[in-house]
Amino acid sequence: MPEQMTHQFRILLVEDDESSYDPITRWLKEEGYVVRLATSYREAKSALETDHFHLAIIDMRLVDEDQKNEEGLQLLEDIEQLQLQNIMPTIVITAHPQFASKAWELKADRLVIKEAGFLKKLLGVVRELQQEKVRINFDLEYVSDSLNV
Repeated sequence: MPEQMTHQFRILLVEDDESSYDPITRWLKEEGYVVRLATSYREAKSALETDHFHLAIIDMRLVDEDQKNEEGLQLLEDIEQLQLQNIMPTIVITAHPQFASKAWELKADRLVIKEAGFLKKLLGVVRELQQEKVRINFDLEYVSDSLNV
């Protein structure tokens, strides 16, 4: 369990694959994080425009059947356009390491490849970014019930 926080650490998880988002969400919640799941580009963009997050975890390709789909990377561009890039660190997750350079070009803070044991690595990266990059230390309040996953 992370140190007792004076505020709830809020994470936007953008992942369309239930076999990935279910364990990621469970692990993060067990560590005391508040997780908002978005399973599509449209849902994630809406969340970014209406809610506040300390960190985002974004799957690079939200529709794996479509080889050209890179909606997760489009979200990195949206984060920059919304002027959130220096406020909210981003972790790109992917099962397709051949596309990793695109995540770096769009200034993702970290990249985690979905391979055996990636959940432990992802949790370590979340903790690392929380210590290194997250500067928000106030309570974020919401009226919606959108965080109940």
